[in-house]
Amino acid sequence: KFRPSGPCPEAMAPREAERENGSRASSRPRAPSVRGTGSITNQEPPQVLEGVSVAFLLNELAEHSPPRGPADCTTRSVALAVKRRMRAAGEEGPYTRMLEGQKHFLTGGALSGSSRVHVVHAWDASFAGLVECISADAGGNLDQRYFVDVFSADLQEPAADAVASVQRLVAGADEVLLIMDIEGKALVRLWVIFEALLAHSAGKLRVRPVSGFGSNEAALREWEAKLDAADWMLGEATRGGDEKRLRSFATRAWDSSGRGIERMMAQLKIWMRREVYGEILIGAVEAGDKRSVEKALDMGARPEQRDRQGNTAEALASYLGRTDIEDLLFERRLRNRNHLPLSAFFGAAELAAAAGRVEPPVLKPFITQPGLEPPSPEKVALE
Repeated sequence: KFRPSGPCPEAMAPREAERENGSRASSRPRAPSVRGTGSITNQEPPQVLEGVSVAFLLNELAEHSPPRGPADCTTRSVALAVKRRMRAAGEEGPYTRMLEGQKHFLTGGALSGSSRVHVVHAWDASFAGLVECISADAGGNLDQRYFVDVFSADLQEPAADAVASVQRLVAGADEVLLIMDIEGKALVRLWVIFEALLAHSAGKLRVRPVSGFGSNEAALREWEAKLDAADWMLGEATRGGDEKRLRSFATRAWDSSGRGIERMMAQLKIWMRREVYGEILIGAVEAGDKRSVEKALDMGARPEQRDRQGNTAEALASYLGRTDIEDLLFERRLRNRNHLPLSAFFGAAELAAAAGRVEPPVLKPFITQPGLEPPSPEKVALE
């Protein structure tokens, strides 16, 4: 399809063949990328993700925790330790290169390899909480791999264009897992918000809490405040240059294209509220707290919310014997649905035939149309 006109390149002089082949290559469509507009364009291919296994993360937490304990260990301190370890070993590139070919002594699985999940998290949050959250997400599969930037990115020589690099990572991932730490630090970090916006726009975003979201009204109020704090203009970055680069990209790629950063932030926060309040709704149903269930529904949780095993909140309430909560969820689930009037289930001939056999009060609901006066049974009989 893209063969140029003229003689075969193999029959030409080497320099002419090279020039012809170059022209030929330039005429081919390029692989998709995410540079420039925040969506897939025609520049560079998505990046292949190299992740680390859950088993490796658990070992890392156990072997390299600070003397005060893993609770005082932040992801940033782990990143600094990884950099020192690689410099001492004379290694370059991401830490996953040092793990190539290594197997876990217990599971027998590879410590590193291709991954389909990109993890978004705050570096100032607890590393133990990060590992706990990823381990819970894996559902017991210790060999499942995740792209965690501390080990999967080159910390010694960062990418020249960090914005484009993150875009390629999100484009190359099947899923993007947002880790919500207890303090809500992830929601005020500009890089985290940027990655969440990219993933939400691509329909890849998932959210996981550290130690759960809670199950009562206090948890709803607490997370409402944390979600309200997520703001693009107030987001923080460790390096001033990153902050300037990210805001410049948003203005150039999103605001100028009509999408608008404020609109995208509003859509992201609506989605996050629905997910967070839905998790709290499930917790409230399991705790039998009807008041918190009602509050979560009022704040935007979906009555159709499901737990991690795929059970609906309504089914959980029924299983736990809380018919009051089950009825509440059933009523909320059907509240905003359009329902056919009873008259839609019978034709005029059937109603006319029934007019002489039943009392008018019984027949009336079946011949009543919304917004219209019901016809008399005599009129129906005549028709």
